[in-house]
Amino acid sequence: MVRDLGELSRVLKALESFAATGHQVITVNRCGRLNLQENLEGSVKELGVEVIEADGAAGIGGQIKQCWLAGIASGADIIIYTEGDKYQVTDELLQLVKVLVQGADAVALARNWRSTFHFPISRWLPETITNILQSVMMRKIGDWQFGPKAFTVEALQKMMPMISQYGRINWQIATWLLVKAVRLGLNVQTLSINVSAMAGEDSNRWPDWKHRLFKQLPQAWQGMWDALW
Repeated sequence: MVRDLGELSRVLKALESFAATGHQVITVNRCGRLNLQENLEGSVKELGVEVIEADGAAGIGGQIKQCWLAGIASGADIIIYTEGDKYQVTDELLQLVKVLVQGADAVALARNWRSTFHFPISRWLPETITNILQSVMMRKIGDWQFGPKAFTVEALQKMMPMISQYGRINWQIATWLLVKAVRLGLNVQTLSINVSAMAGEDSNRWPDWKHRLFKQLPQAWQGMWDALW
């Protein structure tokens, strides 16, 4: 999802890095406020990047699912989920690919916990509780909930039953698939990074607590439970 020109430039930077490898690059535009093709059409064409438009009515989770299905249908080898905001660090995305090429089935960027102290407590506490719970139930692989995650298509195909069981799915589906990958005995790795504060991030107001505790947390735990079986 792209919210402003700054995010758009970060997306382009990532696409340039991938295109420079000489491999075919396909990106799924998740219908953000700015259209990738309209704003950087010339640049994208010069890079030889194919753009697939996702269904804006499908929700973030549904659009992520469309990204995976489009990647599988295109014959891709590796599929990466990320966004254009400042938390989705573009410089490290190629590192995800390198880890997969070296033999991993799935890999995620994990926030160094010391770099998350600036988060509002309404965000930090629920995410920390969820990470601890997931680590106790499975094994420690770092920060499960941070955005950028990459899978080999072969790994995603093994998890298609879980992907297919959800219609309009939650954005945390990528996190659930990490849990499922561990459950299936796949090789799951993480890369630790530091993150900085992002302008406009949520606060400690009651609406933020309500959203985190009564919507996101139950959804995260339900998806994690589904992934265990």
